[in-house]
Amino acid sequence: MAKNPMQKKAQASFISGMLIMLVIMGLVVALLLFQIKNLKEEANKMMANLIQVYVLNTDVKSGETIDASMITKQQTYSNAIPSDAITVAELTEKTIAKIDLTKGTVITQSMITDSDEATDNTLRVQEYNMLRVSSQIATGDYIDVRLRMPSGADYIVVSKKKVEVPTIDGIDSLNTIWIKLTEDETIAMSNAIVEAYQNEGAILYTTKFVEPGIQGSLTPTYVPSASVVNLITQNPNITNEARQAMFNRYNNYTSIRDSINGELGAVEQEDRTDNLNANVATEIETAIEQRQAYLDALAGY
Repeated sequence: MAKNPMQKKAQASFISGMLIMLVIMGLVVALLLFQIKNLKEEANKMMANLIQVYVLNTDVKSGETIDASMITKQQTYSNAIPSDAITVAELTEKTIAKIDLTKGTVITQSMITDSDEATDNTLRVQEYNMLRVSSQIATGDYIDVRLRMPSGADYIVVSKKKVEVPTIDGIDSLNTIWIKLTEDETIAMSNAIVEAYQNEGAILYTTKFVEPGIQGSLTPTYVPSASVVNLITQNPNITNEARQAMFNRYNNYTSIRDSINGELGAVEQEDRTDNLNANVATEIETAIEQRQAYLDALAGY
């Protein structure tokens, strides 16, 4: 049956429309394929730029030691990583934070430094309960121990020592701290304690560092007695460097030692002995009480 002109025109229009639609669909598909290809290329480039870095998994205070347990491996883009980002291999037992750092921070060389805490063979944890401990001292803080004489003269005995406050049943001790000292520092501290005990107006106290990560230790200004200096300089367990430093301190700062001797000499020998005995007895009593409380806590009393 022959088609009339209107039918032919409608059929031609339909076919033309279909062809146009197919062309458009083809263009859309081609465009999508092109975009997908570009996206894949971009994704491959991004994957190629991914590198592994180390970030903190906990907050870290200024001066706190950073060890491997505090960092986590994480992938991120190389263009987002500082050029001085560190690796685990660059951490040591002396690595500390210069500033306060938050969880998730990528650690860089500019954020860390090495602690100047001594690590020689004579380093020991020493317990002290006779110091006047600052009210806000907590475990992890860094302190100086200073001796203040009745005249107001003030001397640094040891500098930049990391504090640990012992706890009993989860409660911090009110009067006892632990610090790590080398042999020469231990002897100097012992001498300072004895001289503080002998002079009723003298006091050994602690001062807290503000930014231990960037503040270095100070040179001790307290000069022990001649007999103690001789003991230190003759002690085979003390390094040559420490012995020489103590010898130089004693010989270069004789005026300091003379001043301390003068204040001690102003106290009658009998009073010095009585003061020393009384303070030693108090120290021993405090240590016994702390030990008993610790043992009671272990026993669950």
